[in-house]
Amino acid sequence: HLARPDMAFMGLTERLQIARDMVQAVEVPVIADAEEGYGSAIHVMETVRRFEEVGVAAVHIDDEKSPGKCAFLPDIPKNRLIGVDEMCGKIAAAREARRDPDFMIIARTDVIGTVPRETFIARNMIEEAIERSRAYLAAGADAAFMYCVTQDQLRRCAEAIPAPLVTTAAESERTYGQ
Repeated sequence: HLARPDMAFMGLTERLQIARDMVQAVEVPVIADAEEGYGSAIHVMETVRRFEEVGVAAVHIDDEKSPGKCAFLPDIPKNRLIGVDEMCGKIAAAREARRDPDFMIIARTDVIGTVPRETFIARNMIEEAIERSRAYLAAGADAAFMYCVTQDQLRRCAEAIPAPLVTTAAESERTYGQ
C-alpha cells in the first residue's frame, strides 16, 4: 500500500482501512495481517474486534516483539520473539474477543526471522517453530502460519502440525535475505 517494506510504518487504523477496501473489492475471504496484535493481550482483543467488524474472515497474529519488521530485507536487524506463554495469552485473548465462531485466529511464528538463513537450516530451527505453533494451537489458534525455506521443512510442518497450515515457502536466497 505504501510501496515500502513492512517496517511498521502503518498502524492499526491504516490496516483496517486497507482490509475494509479489500473486503469490499473481492468476493473471497480476506485474511489480514494483524502484526503483533498492536500491543498486549488487551490490545489484541480490540484488534480482533475491529478486524472482524470490517469483514475479514481471519487475522494472523505473530510472535515478534513490537515493533515488528521485515527481517528478510538486507541490513535489517533480526527479529526478537516474545515468550511462548505471552503469545498463548494473546491467542486466548483473541479467541475471547471474536464474536463470529467462523472468524479464524491464525498464529504466526517468526522464528525464521531471528537468525540468518544458514543458521536456521543448520540448527534445524524449524523444530522450534513447530513447537511454538503447537503451543499456540493448544492455546486456541485455529491455524498455524509458518515460514519455510526448503521443501523438506514444508513437508515436516505439514506432518507435525495437527491443524490447518498457512505458509510462505521459498528456497530463494533473495526471498529470505541474509
